[in-house]
Amino acid sequence: MIKVANIYIIIYIMINFYKPNSKKTGHACSFQYAKDGNFYFSFAKQTGWNDSSKTGSFKSKDRSNTINGKLSVTEVCSIIDSIDSNREFSAFHKSAKQTLSMKFGPYVRNEEQIGYTFSVNRKSEAGESKGYLIGFNFGEAIQVREYLKTALQTVFAGLIEKSQQLNVNSKPKKEEPVKQEQPPQQEEDEIEIDF
Repeated sequence: MIKVANIYIIIYIMINFYKPNSKKTGHACSFQYAKDGNFYFSFAKQTGWNDSSKTGSFKSKDRSNTINGKLSVTEVCSIIDSIDSNREFSAFHKSAKQTLSMKFGPYVRNEEQIGYTFSVNRKSEAGESKGYLIGFNFGEAIQVREYLKTALQTVFAGLIEKSQQLNVNSKPKKEEPVKQEQPPQQEEDEIEIDF
């Protein structure tokens, strides 16, 4: 986060993947994090295909072709774990406007793993459902994993630094030790007892 003239600017650092195809069923996906500790993902459905250049486009004024979501630190760690262990990770987010279900796990075709998939299904409050899916080959999955690991390290380092600053600022001022005066020692009275 950068402060410029009493305005805070949050810097987002992202990694993008584009998977267009001639059938116009491809998707673009990005993962991003802000230095304030928040993680996000976004998807866009392919909207066009240029046959002569073999390139796809993802621009659309129709907001239903895109989806954005937030990931918790635990969910980010679960995606990393999915890549490292081949376990499937799934999560569910519900709000007043929509329900999102996410999955990240092995991508298997013809009984052979060829990478990993990330899918998000959105169901609106009106009941309309839309799905987003992208496949990552093994090299791309390593890119995702290393990006997320680096992002976690950056976020954790920032949180540690912030915590240390709070501790420094909240330490009480050193006071000089108070000298405790010893009460004067009284001589013990000798008591004589007659027997």
